[in-house]
Amino acid sequence: MTSPSTPSPVLARYLDQLAQGLADCGLPPEERAEIAREIESHLADAGAAGTPLAEGIRRLGSPQELARTYAVELLLRPPTPPRRQTWRRGVAAFTSAVTSLLTYAIAFALLVLGGGLAIAGLLGVLGGLFAPWLPLEPTLRTGLPQVVVLLTSLALGALGFLLLRLVRTAWRIAHTRPRSLHPSTKENHP
Repeated sequence: MTSPSTPSPVLARYLDQLAQGLADCGLPPEERAEIAREIESHLADAGAAGTPLAEGIRRLGSPQELARTYAVELLLRPPTPPRRQTWRRGVAAFTSAVTSLLTYAIAFALLVLGGGLAIAGLLGVLGGLFAPWLPLEPTLRTGLPQVVVLLTSLALGALGFLLLRLVRTAWRIAHTRPRSLHPSTKENHP
C-alpha cells in the first residue's frame, strides 16, 4: 500500500496527463497545479469513502476531456479578484468621490466669487460714470481700479468653469470601461 504523500503510479500518470492537457489548453502553471491538487484530493476523498481509484478515475473521464472542461469553465467564469484588490478599488472610488466633491465646491466658490466681483466691478464702473449724478457711499469702493476688479472676476469665473469641466471630464473617463486587450467575438475584424 502506498503512503498518503506518494500517489499510486496510476494516479500519478493520470495527474501527469491532466497537467499536460491543461498545458495544451493554455492554462498557467499555478492553475494547473491547483487543479491537479483538487483532482488528487477529490480522488483521495472518494477512496476514503470506499470508491476504488480506478472507478474514481473512470467517473472523471479521460484527462484530456477533464482538462478541456476545466479550461472552458475558467474561460466562462473568470476568477474573482482577491479581496485586497476589491478593497483598493473601494478606497480609490471613495477618494475620487471626495476629491471631486471638493473640486466642485472650490469651482462653485470661484464662480460665485467671480460673479460677485463682476457685479462689484460693474457697479464701480457705473458709479464712476454716473458719480456726478448719483450719491455713492465711499464704502462701496474697493480701492482697486475697476478694470482690475473686472479682469479678476473674469479670471476667477474662468478658473471655476475650467475646474468644473475638469471634474466632469475626469468622472467621464473614470466611469468608462477600458477596452479589453483581447477583442470580443462580437467585433468584426478585417
